[in-house]
Amino acid sequence: MESTKRTLAETSDLLDGVNTLLIDIEGTMTPLSFVKDKLCPYITDNVKEYLTKNWESEECQNDITSLREQAQKDKDESIDGVVEVKAAEENQDDVVPTVVENVCWQIKTNRQTTAFQQLQGHMLREAYKTGKLTAELFEDVAAALKQLAADDRKLYTFSTSTVDVQKLLLAHTTSGDLLESFTGHFDTTTGSPTEGDTYKAIVGATESKPGEVLFLTSKPADARAAALAGLGTCLVVRDGADLTEEDKKEFNTITSFVQLTPEVSSNKKATDDAQGENGEKQAANGEKDDDKEALGDDESSNGVDEESSDTA
Repeated sequence: MESTKRTLAETSDLLDGVNTLLIDIEGTMTPLSFVKDKLCPYITDNVKEYLTKNWESEECQNDITSLREQAQKDKDESIDGVVEVKAAEENQDDVVPTVVENVCWQIKTNRQTTAFQQLQGHMLREAYKTGKLTAELFEDVAAALKQLAADDRKLYTFSTSTVDVQKLLLAHTTSGDLLESFTGHFDTTTGSPTEGDTYKAIVGATESKPGEVLFLTSKPADARAAALAGLGTCLVVRDGADLTEEDKKEFNTITSFVQLTPEVSSNKKATDDAQGENGEKQAANGEKDDDKEALGDDESSNGVDEESSDTA
């Protein structure tokens, strides 16, 4: 099979007949390094403090109960390495370390159950709102999303993160609050991202037809499931993405959201050109100013010399 990778001029064809975009977040809009190097370390470094500070709250106790029940389920299913959470009747000093260990185990094994996501969401709510965390986006994302929304296309996110976490991330990005560009959000309560039925449910919820929806993701397994459900698919090829050459041949690919929005690309080029021209003009003006200063210095020198001669 020949590669279906498209040039910048050809990628606009991907949006033909498309009124809805379903967009993955991790590795597609945000660098995986943000999740690995910023988000996950924040959870592991702060979970003990968070649990201790919020121990008495109903929300925190519900989170711990969910983690305890999930751990018991994992034990019953013989999940390797599962860390049990101590019983509710145990005192705080005994329970908290087991919760911390369970959370760290889930992050390390990339298990991240719904119970984990629930606690993580509550921790991130505090982190984003207090400015301890700001979500990093690829530089091409924000302007393209705004343009796509301005073109009357409906934008939805689909991620393994909870809807609440997705909203928090989009509201606190390095490019500002992007929530208003989106119509809605989906998480794994709708279904697994690797199952076709999940995408059928999403299409139904968006009130679109499968062929009117384009799914953007960096994960081939998710793209295959969406394609089976009849959605248009496109792999977003980012630095560090775990993609094979066969993956790139199987799907349409882009390397930047700007490839979907020629207007943004043209505006960026115009801005860059203008900045380049301004830079050249400033440099030229700077040279002229230098010449004037040099001339002024010469005239000043001559004046001093004349004055010295008269005095003599």
